[in-house]
Amino acid sequence: MVSVHLSTSQTLMRYISEWDPREAAHTKGGYLEGSISLPPFQGILRLEIQTWPAADVDPEVAEVHPILLHVVRIGKGKRDQDLEPVPNSSHWRQIFEVSSETRNVSVINSMSDLDIRPDGTVRNVPAQDVITVMDSDNCIALGKKRGQLNLVLLQPKQRTRSQEGEATITAVLQDRLQSTTEKEVLLLEKFFKGKKARNLKKVRIRVEVFSASGNISAVSSQTIVDSGNKDIGAMDFVDAGPLASCEKGDRMVVMASEYILSRDVTPIFQIFSRDANNELVNHPELEELLQQPENALVNNTTILFTTPAQPRLQELPPSIEIKLTVKRLIDNYICNKKFDFQYRVCEFGNCIYCDFGIDKPELPY
Repeated sequence: MVSVHLSTSQTLMRYISEWDPREAAHTKGGYLEGSISLPPFQGILRLEIQTWPAADVDPEVAEVHPILLHVVRIGKGKRDQDLEPVPNSSHWRQIFEVSSETRNVSVINSMSDLDIRPDGTVRNVPAQDVITVMDSDNCIALGKKRGQLNLVLLQPKQRTRSQEGEATITAVLQDRLQSTTEKEVLLLEKFFKGKKARNLKKVRIRVEVFSASGNISAVSSQTIVDSGNKDIGAMDFVDAGPLASCEKGDRMVVMASEYILSRDVTPIFQIFSRDANNELVNHPELEELLQQPENALVNNTTILFTTPAQPRLQELPPSIEIKLTVKRLIDNYICNKKFDFQYRVCEFGNCIYCDFGIDKPELPY
């Protein structure tokens, strides 16, 4: 049995130019992490790894995806980019040979007309090269370390922004479909552009093995999403404040995001308690006692909102914790980053927010 397990669920999908092996050695991160398990076999086994669409795409593109896979070569303290072909439109799939005798995993490099040096000579990329070793359990480790299979996802360009010979969404789909009919390709390309561009930013990994006993395949249960995409990617907030208000509300709070935000996000309060192991337990049934922020202003990487009044604050159990976080309405995704927030009872005549003007700037005299 063959299987692929990924511990990667978010990664920043780079453009081909950011990993171009013809440029000075550099690394950008974003390696896939996990493992591929192969069945018992004797001799040489052919292994193919390819990008595969998420489970929720339209049936017309249920078996095709234009994101590329690039095999990075991590050497001794630096990247051996001279061993890497320039990413091209056939790299939606990477092909390997695995030996049961030596346990070596060798990549079969697929070169193109792009593998030319600035002086016009052909780059000396090996046709086949050992990249890692299968362990005793027939597992291949995916990761960022030297000696592992170092795979990154690369985004092809749109046709209108590409130069001659560069991998585009159109060219990748043509290669996958083995089709020269532009009409057939354009029908599928529309599922990765415009309002459906989020399909491009969600991908699974499919592995297939070819041996004397037959072909078997598996698709990762994990879907990887582009952390840089504001509509489906990660939400991570680096700071928020102030994180306290009296029960009358009307205090301005600012939240700063690591990534550009979708306009379809809103700040929310959640209620938690601690169990016997001091682990947080969410209590959505109590959240109806809280008024949620409204009319938040979202600007690129910031959210501004005014704290709402909490007339039912004293109905909450004393042991609960209020957390401030963000929800994306388009897919109901709730950010993992949560800030401790404190609502205080407003003491008439002695409230630091209402009576002492804690948020007002001091006069210069």
